[in-house]
Order: sequence, then C-alpha cells, then structure tokens
Amino acid sequence: MGLRPLPPSLRNIFYLGAYQDAINKSDIPNLSSDDAVERNSLVYRSYIALSCYQVVISEIDSSASTTLQAVKLLAFYLAGDKVGFSGIRTEPDWTLF
Repeated sequence: MGLRPLPPSLRNIFYLGAYQDAINKSDIPNLSSDDAVERNSLVYRSYIALSCYQVVISEIDSSASTTLQAVKLLAFYLAGDKVGFSGIRTEPDWTLF
C-alpha cells in the first residue's frame, strides 16, 4: 500500500470557509510527510478561523516543521498572547560598531 496524496477536496473545503468540515474530514491515512504537514496546516488554520487559538498553541510543539511554527505564531498573534513571542529573537546576536 503506497502513500496517498492530499486530496484537493480538503483544500477546497478549507478555501470555501467550511472550517469545521475541513477539520472533520482531515483524518486521511498514509500521507507523505509533506502532505501531512499541509493537511495539519489546513487543520490548524481551520481552528484559527474558528477562534480556537489555544488548540493550535498547545498542539504544535517546538519540533514541528517551519510551516506549522508559522501557523502557531499566527495563533499567538491573534490570541493577543505576548508570552508566546518571548522565545523568538527579534534582534540578531551580534551588534554593529
């Protein structure tokens, strides 16, 4: 049994704004790692659209892909959580003389 691609219908459901439906239909087995990241991104973006920021913040950990880290930062921003940004450097480690 090979890996299945992410079905375009999940993207369509998300882009149509049926966020709860996108979450409900996201259980797709045997996805490649890239497709799994895209699926997770759509699911977490759906949670954000439904204002469920804490779900996204709590489920995406620091070992997640860069794509999911960006989604987590969006959840922090929209939740108004300043604590979440404390681990992100905004200035370089070096200084110019």
